[in-house]
Amino acid sequence: MAPFVLQFGKFSGRAIEAMMFDPEGYEFLRQYARQKETSGNVNFLRRVRGLLQKGENPEIKAICACGKKVVSVIGKYDNSGVSFSRFVCEDCAKKIFAAENEYPLKFSAMVQFKGSERRNFLFQLRQACGFKFGERITAQKAHDFFYPPKLAEQKVKPRQRELPWL
Repeated sequence: MAPFVLQFGKFSGRAIEAMMFDPEGYEFLRQYARQKETSGNVNFLRRVRGLLQKGENPEIKAICACGKKVVSVIGKYDNSGVSFSRFVCEDCAKKIFAAENEYPLKFSAMVQFKGSERRNFLFQLRQACGFKFGERITAQKAHDFFYPPKLAEQKVKPRQRELPWL
């Protein structure tokens, strides 16, 4: 399976997998997924919905200070909005300070933020998913994140037909 590139609208020429890492692109996909299925959009709509579902449980590569798998990021509101501080596991999330909030590391969590806060949260999510600081997320990198190449290699090869005379 290759990245799915849109051929219509504002995001024409962009892969839907890469749009997940863009606040406006994610919002577009989220809105599109609410449409009713018709004969013309059923396959695309199912792919978008499946991609959004994968975004609810992304592969997080960051590790908590205690060495466990990270599930959320800690944020604190101040005069300039939310400032994110550290990644935490489930156990460490129970030990946060009163002024701090826990935000799950999944794509749908970004809809609770606006403007620069949304971009900052997405930056944190990208870091937790293993992307380097400032790394450009290409269509192929985004596709490989949601559909790891290891899974693509495990496709079952069709059996060769045996010739009747053998």
